[in-house]
Amino acid sequence: MELDRIKSLVVEINEQYQSLGSLSNDELRVRYSQLRNEALDKLQHGISEKEILDSALIEVFSLLKEVTRRFSENDEIKVEQTDLDVKLFENVPFIKDCKKDPNDSTDRSYLWSLNYVSSWFIGNEMYKWNVVLYDEQLMGGIALHEGKIIQMCTGEGKTFVSIAPVLLNALLGKCCHIMTANSYLSKRDYEITRPIYSFFGLTVDCIENKERNSNALREAYKSDVVFGATSNFIFDYLYDMMNNDLETRMQGKYDFVILDEADSMLIDDASTPHIISSCIGQVNTLCTNKLFVDYLPFVKELVENNQDGQYYIINKIKHFASYTETGKKWLREKLADPLLFEENVGENYEQVEKQCFDFSQEKKKALLESPKNQVKYRKQQENVLDKLLHALTVYFEDEDYVVAERNNKKSVIIIDSNTGRLKEQSRWEYGLHEAIEAKEGIEVGGLGYQTAVISIKNYLRKYSKISGMTGTAVACSKELKEVYNLSVLKIPTHRPVVREDLPLRVFRNQKLLDEAVINKAIEIQKKGRSVLVCTATIKRSTLLADKFAKRDIEVQVLNGKTLAEEASLVANAGKSGFITISTSVAGRGTDIKPDEDVLAKGGLAVLGVELAHSDRIDQQMAGRAGRQGNPGSSQFFVSLDDDILAYLSEKEMKSLCKIVDNCLGEKEITSKEICDFFYLAQRNCVQEEMDSRKYSNLRDDSIDSFRNEIYGIKNRILKDSKEADAVLKELCGEGNDSFWKEHYAHVEQILSVAMPIIRKIQENTYVMDSYQRLPLSDGNNVYSIPFSLNSALETDGSSLYASIEKYVLLDAINKSWMNYINEIDIENLIPGDLYAIFLDAKKCMLEDVENKLTKLYIPVNAINGDEENNQKETSNPLLKYIKVHSKKVEMLEPCPCGSGKAFWQCHGKIKLK
Repeated sequence: MELDRIKSLVVEINEQYQSLGSLSNDELRVRYSQLRNEALDKLQHGISEKEILDSALIEVFSLLKEVTRRFSENDEIKVEQTDLDVKLFENVPFIKDCKKDPNDSTDRSYLWSLNYVSSWFIGNEMYKWNVVLYDEQLMGGIALHEGKIIQMCTGEGKTFVSIAPVLLNALLGKCCHIMTANSYLSKRDYEITRPIYSFFGLTVDCIENKERNSNALREAYKSDVVFGATSNFIFDYLYDMMNNDLETRMQGKYDFVILDEADSMLIDDASTPHIISSCIGQVNTLCTNKLFVDYLPFVKELVENNQDGQYYIINKIKHFASYTETGKKWLREKLADPLLFEENVGENYEQVEKQCFDFSQEKKKALLESPKNQVKYRKQQENVLDKLLHALTVYFEDEDYVVAERNNKKSVIIIDSNTGRLKEQSRWEYGLHEAIEAKEGIEVGGLGYQTAVISIKNYLRKYSKISGMTGTAVACSKELKEVYNLSVLKIPTHRPVVREDLPLRVFRNQKLLDEAVINKAIEIQKKGRSVLVCTATIKRSTLLADKFAKRDIEVQVLNGKTLAEEASLVANAGKSGFITISTSVAGRGTDIKPDEDVLAKGGLAVLGVELAHSDRIDQQMAGRAGRQGNPGSSQFFVSLDDDILAYLSEKEMKSLCKIVDNCLGEKEITSKEICDFFYLAQRNCVQEEMDSRKYSNLRDDSIDSFRNEIYGIKNRILKDSKEADAVLKELCGEGNDSFWKEHYAHVEQILSVAMPIIRKIQENTYVMDSYQRLPLSDGNNVYSIPFSLNSALETDGSSLYASIEKYVLLDAINKSWMNYINEIDIENLIPGDLYAIFLDAKKCMLEDVENKLTKLYIPVNAINGDEENNQKETSNPLLKYIKVHSKKVEMLEPCPCGSGKAFWQCHGKIKLK
């Protein structure tokens, strides 16, 4: 068996560990450094990575166990300083008491020894290291190294399990990204484990709270170990792919990733796209925020007058709403638009003109002259009406989203249904977010034009090795194997679980349920235990807290709105007599530690209100109690009002109703069959969501194949400018004689204008920045194309035109990819249709490239600095002078370009760096 094999390795680790006690702290560090050198040497001699790491596993794991023992048993761990120690000394709380060379009392460059300490501040709290890796943690570490998903019960110390596999893979210079579900957990785990990594000489950083595209973030990604929330890793990747400068990209290697709460990322959030949007006006995003505002009153009126599903049907739990034919007819009459919701729109230009609202004349013209754009506009109209219906009927504040103040402005922020946390950077797709903004009376952001998109699943495919840990992987092991080819291994608990999981309690309605939960919580509180009441939504947690307050029972509330107090709320949740009401925020990664008095009286009690849409979420909540062999209990309360029952089939619902009728008059229904129907509804929900993910995965994989092709072409060009010409020939075809003839004519024309100016500059004595910008126009816009002036001189202009080709290609690639991902943002699109859309996007890209390369010219005004030149052109001059005769040019001096203007009137307008 797999577990038996891993247990045998743990036996060897412990045997090796017993022999390390006689080594000094420095000898432990030196031995790890030697292992790194030996591993790299073996790699140079052709030994496989697997063989190298497998042979070093026993010693690396034993070294770590010995170091964790010393941190646990000693207040200080004295070592001789390394360069990394000295660098860290003044910036971290875990290196102290640095002794200086007695021959020099002032210069800290003579540091020769220092102490790692076993207690340090994390935020305002003092943290004491008290972990000596036990067998089950070592087993988990081995499985992570082997690329598995491990299931370890809540409280088993998963944070510490990941250290050993990271140290092992770092022997070969492998960078490890440790991804967590949210920023709070990332920062916490980073601060806890950082001293151990530093002790072994590894660099470690956290990407949270670092400004995007900053040097600090770029340096963080160069570390051996990088912590961060999954969404931030993904957004950084997308911004990198939008960046046309390889030197300033943030991410580099994708060697090894360890996922905390792996099932949440790989299953629950796998298909959710991460999107970067802009609001740049485009012909294919003709629907403006005015449509949402103008249509809102009509949809509100329709919703208010709906009777017995006359105008629309909904399923709240599935977040589905749809107009009936009667509802569509009602809207057509109210909006005086007979073509609304008609399959064949036709070419009724007069009607389209009427609906254009505040479009510019240019947009109206584009709309009216293109039947294709007219159809798109009709779809936008219908989509706005559809999303407004959803916003008003199946999406609710404090259940699906919160309205919060951000930067002195109200915003709609999505609540993650799996974790209960706020998704600050996310927006719903297809206009839903804009519809909810309109509903809440918030300024509508406008339909975003997507510029980059990827799912968690396809981002993770970039990594050579994926592993993860969670408390609930076995339940979704089949899907993890099918989708990711990842095996699940259940690690036994260090101590037997003694938590008492009590049977489900069923009530006739929600009012009776709430009363029972409150009574049970008070009963447990009086015994001196602590209570965690788990609810599905922020709204539900608030309502329940109000009911406790009416009975003069003090409670604390932990949900997406109180995350600023999360640390203190979690710390109090384990104290005697405390009642905490929480959403699923408390379900993952939250370490509620009951105090000794609470443990003596039975431990933490978890009371679940409703069943979650997945039994894994319920398991996470129950797992807050009874950690590491401690006493505790869990019990879930449900009612016949609960939304989960919507997942029963019609036949199943009829059977349920028959049983309920036989229990007439009972406030609490004790029939076991009733309980079985709730669990059946939950299983149905899990299956339905799994089926939905299969479709999303198919669609997402189709998109990903094209994404890889586009980004592959782009990276070829960025890595080597010479590739631009090769890519151009691949796209345009060498047999396209008319294009190439016109293209080469324009090459000569542009170089004939640019090169004399460049040579004239060479004759001057000015000291200048070699990297300049060439202004080019296509007749409508002026583009600023970067190029190397020195290279242009050395190659007699050929490198200059290579830069032009590179810019034009990259611009066309970016635009075609943006057009493609916006074209596919149509719900229920058949994956097979994606290929046709992609071919259309490539065709548009080719047309754009050919047009630009045969029409671009250097606008003379932009070079001569003519008075008629507009601000846009003068802001991108041909030459960016930074110094003359080794001194800065004064603003009142003549501009070095020879225009005759003062420097401040010409190139001095540019902010020099």
